[in-house]
Amino acid sequence: MKILYSYEGARNEVLEQGILKDIGDRFGAAQQIDAHSGEGGLTTITLALDDAVSGQDVMASLESRPDIVEAAQESFGEGA
Repeated sequence: MKILYSYEGARNEVLEQGILKDIGDRFGAAQQIDAHSGEGGLTTITLALDDAVSGQDVMASLESRPDIVEAAQESFGEGA
């Protein structure tokens, strides 16, 4: 399963590593598979997690962080 999250500003690898560790500790093995800085000054990160993990729980965890603008499972719905 893929989980995406966005935060404001340029790439912040310290923030990304902290989030990756937190998600891994709470939900099991997680891997960052993509990072993109783009439109509107947002950086978007894609994580890969085991399909047995609840995507809703991971997204709720990410959305509870004040530094995260948006979180979604699989995609943000671009082109929908």
